[in-house]
Amino acid sequence: MYSKFENFMKKYLAPLADKMDKEVHLSAVKKAMVAMTPLLIIGSFCLIPEAIPNMIGKNHVISQWILTNLDIIYIPYNVGMALMSVYVTVIIAYQLANSYKLDIPGCVTMGLVSFLMLVVEFTEDGGISKTYLGPKGLFCAMFAGFIAVELFRWCKKKNFTIKMPDTVPDFVSRSFEMIPISVIIIGFFLIVRIVCVNVLNTMPPLIFTAIFAPLVGSMDNPIAYTFLKMLQALIFFFGIHPSVLSPITSPISTQFLAENIAAVQAGHVATHFYAPGPESAFGNFTGSGVTIGCVFWCLMSKNKALKTSW
Repeated sequence: MYSKFENFMKKYLAPLADKMDKEVHLSAVKKAMVAMTPLLIIGSFCLIPEAIPNMIGKNHVISQWILTNLDIIYIPYNVGMALMSVYVTVIIAYQLANSYKLDIPGCVTMGLVSFLMLVVEFTEDGGISKTYLGPKGLFCAMFAGFIAVELFRWCKKKNFTIKMPDTVPDFVSRSFEMIPISVIIIGFFLIVRIVCVNVLNTMPPLIFTAIFAPLVGSMDNPIAYTFLKMLQALIFFFGIHPSVLSPITSPISTQFLAENIAAVQAGHVATHFYAPGPESAFGNFTGSGVTIGCVFWCLMSKNKALKTSW
C-alpha cells in the first residue's frame, strides 16, 4: 500500500513541484522576497530602540537621546519596509527580463512606472502618499511586474518597435524602440487605473486585496497553518524542498510581519501569527513542524537503526 502511495507521489507531485520551482514568474517572486530579507531584518532592528525608554525610564539619558533621534532611527525602516512594494516590482521585472533575455533597464523602468500608475495617490499639498508603496501594495507590485514585462515581451515578439538605421548609435536606437512599447504598456495600466477609480470607485491595490483576501486570511488560521506544515513535511519526505511553496507563502507572511510592526509601533498588540518571527519560533524551531519531538523519540527508541541514524 505504501509503495503505491510513494510511486503516486513521485509520479505526479514531484514533477509538479519541479515545474513550480522552475516557473519563471514564481521564481521571480521567490527571488524578490529573498532579496527583501535583509531590509526586513534591519528595519525590524531599528524599531527595537523605541521600547528601551519603557524599560529604563524616559528620564534616562539614553532614553532622552533615543526619543530625540527617533525619526532618524526609523529611516532604515521607512526606506526599507515602507517602500517594500517598489523594490519587489523592480526585482520581479529584473528577474523576468533576465529569464526572457529582454532589455533589462527597459523592463525594470516599465515595471516600476506601471506599478506607480496603479498605486500612487497625491496629497493635497502635491506630495505622494506612500500608503500602497509598502506591504499593502505587494500583490499589486507582483501584478505590475508580471504584466509590464509580458507586454514588453509581446511587443518585441510582434515587432511593435521603431527601427532606426544601423548608423544610429545603439543607445539612441534603443530609446526609439522603446516608444511604441512604452505607449502600449502605459496605456494599458492607465486604462486599468481609470476603470478601478472611475468605474469601481476604488484603488487597484484594494481590488487585489479583496481578491486574495480568502487566501491571505486563511494563513492566519491554526487549521490552515497546520495543514501547510503537514504539506511541507510531506513534500520534503519525497525529496522536494518546501521552498517551492515560498512564492505563495512569502508575500503573505511578509505582509503580516509589516502589519504586526505597524501595530506595535502604534502602541497596539501584534495580531498575526503567520509572520517570520512567530513562525520561526513556534513552527520551524528545530525544523519545519518542530521536528525535535521526532528526534527525541527516535533517540529513546529500542530500534538501533533509529538511534544511530541521528
